[in-house]
Amino acid sequence: MQRILVKTSVLLLIMSFQLDSYAALKDVALGLGTQTQFVGKVQTNEAGSTNKFEFNPYLTAQAEIPFTESFSFFPEFGFLIPDSTRDPLISKMTFFVLGGLGYAVNDWVLRFGLGLQMTRISGKGGTQVLDNGTGQTSFPMPDSTATSRNVITNLGVDYFFHSDWSARVESTIYNPINSRNRSFGYQLAVQYHFHDLFGGNKKTQSKTKSKIKKKDNKKGESEWLNQ
Repeated sequence: MQRILVKTSVLLLIMSFQLDSYAALKDVALGLGTQTQFVGKVQTNEAGSTNKFEFNPYLTAQAEIPFTESFSFFPEFGFLIPDSTRDPLISKMTFFVLGGLGYAVNDWVLRFGLGLQMTRISGKGGTQVLDNGTGQTSFPMPDSTATSRNVITNLGVDYFFHSDWSARVESTIYNPINSRNRSFGYQLAVQYHFHDLFGGNKKTQSKTKSKIKKKDNKKGESEWLNQ
């Protein structure tokens, strides 16, 4: 089943390039956010507390390819800004690719996506001395590079608080089919949309234009009655 999900993710990404040949590109957006991974699975201190929120900034690029006026396909690529882990001797880089579907309702976009997230961890080797409860023990540090791969599913919502800006709240399920390795995370982000480059409709502006049109119609009716 894990292999099926991987193949499905790759298929969605291939579709994003094929659809571009047949459908007009409606929008491209760039975003900045923070991601909390594996909520409740990572110990953060000696008292045994686990992670609830982490500031892991990431950048993302997204395109919108419409099927209908309200229903669209959203290919997306993003990566976390590389940094050290809780252990300064180990560095980590994470990136992800998604193929998502979205349904627009006024200034809201309901989203569901499937994809892959990969994390590359590397170390310089050596040893580190840590407390073991009664004394200290030397632990070996990784001296090579390893890459982990996780199938992910995303469910979230975008809200356009301005014609060119949107805010996103999104949840992530890592390894959704594997009950042993399944875990959860979430993202908070803002995005800037380049509607004008592709002739796309601005969601907030479209509502404003509609209101202005209604006001003009009412004015015309009152003027006709006064004649």
